[in-house]
Amino acid sequence: IGFLGLTFFIILAPTSSFMPFSDLAFEHRMYLSLAAVVTLAVFGFYHLTGYLLSDDRSRTMLQRAVLIAVAVALLAGTIRRNNQYNDPLAMWQEVVTIAPENARAFTILAIEFQKQGNLDEARKNLENAIHIEQNALAYHSLANIYLELKDIDQAVKYYQEALAIRPDFAESRLRLAMLLEEQGKIDEAIAQIRRAIELKPKFPKAYAMLGLMLEDQGKLDEAAEQYRQAIRLHPRYAECYLQLGLLLQKQNDFEAAAEHIERSLEIDTNQNSVRVNLGFLYLQQNQLARALPHFREAFRREPDLLRTADSLIWILAASGDDALRDGEEAVRLAEQRADLIGRDDSAALDPLAAAYAEAGRWDEAVATARRAAELATEAGQDTLARQIEARLRLYEERRPLRIPKAR
Repeated sequence: IGFLGLTFFIILAPTSSFMPFSDLAFEHRMYLSLAAVVTLAVFGFYHLTGYLLSDDRSRTMLQRAVLIAVAVALLAGTIRRNNQYNDPLAMWQEVVTIAPENARAFTILAIEFQKQGNLDEARKNLENAIHIEQNALAYHSLANIYLELKDIDQAVKYYQEALAIRPDFAESRLRLAMLLEEQGKIDEAIAQIRRAIELKPKFPKAYAMLGLMLEDQGKLDEAAEQYRQAIRLHPRYAECYLQLGLLLQKQNDFEAAAEHIERSLEIDTNQNSVRVNLGFLYLQQNQLARALPHFREAFRREPDLLRTADSLIWILAASGDDALRDGEEAVRLAEQRADLIGRDDSAALDPLAAAYAEAGRWDEAVATARRAAELATEAGQDTLARQIEARLRLYEERRPLRIPKAR
């Protein structure tokens, strides 16, 4: 018995002294130490039944009955506890019921309510937490709720309260900086971010946000360095690769811009708007072979993107690179597009005429281009009308349109 008691206290000692867990949610720290108690209970029950019942058959039946009853009770308890662990909201509700003075439990319960969109309950529980103990996490979480409610002044107030308690709370500084920027207090916002970086140098999000603010101030080189630092700390930071790519595009460094935007897409393939913009970046540089796969994939994901379909049709119908053209596919896509927006629109008929020409359907190409030119003239689009008429002359001569290959 002495050995089992000593075992219980030795196992429990670390989490009750130099590594204490005061939170009731960490009840599993008791599991291993309770093995000693269970062992003692089993031996005690075995010897007690031996003392009380001399008949072997009766003793065995009692032991088995008790064993089954205990097993069923433990199984039911385990199922109930597992269900609670699978439902964090229920688990933390039980914790605050058992320990109504546990500020951290109220804070985490509030966060769970917020995840479920129940902001009123979240706010009430955070106010309870703050009433029990002035803690930074509760103030930060309360600020998050007011931010979600679009109450910027209250959000700022509670982020500041969090920082007054815990000045090294970098996430609060970042949120506060974001709100200060919205209020037009750019210098204060930048100061908060720089302070967050001082406190937490390996904070990629802070560098990225600082880059955005510097970029808004026109400090492009300094902003680019902040984006690069964020990427060094977080090599799969898709948003930062994209932002750096867009900045480089502003600086007319198109190759580097495309490289960074491509990397962003590799990391997060669901950025279809980014895919479209990258296609247009290549298109502006007349790099049709690089634009085509992006337009294809963007169109596959969102067939109603008219600008994407339009660009895809022109490449398939008129690229100067033989390997890129596909007249039949161009006709199919152009007819779909024309049916979608109507055949009384020169913007739909112009690429359709080019597709017909590439497919060798000259009569249709001529008739379609002629109608497109008429519609452009009627709409007062004289420049477009002249461009279509120039293409019409090609089709009348049985010559398809060609976009010069990039050198």
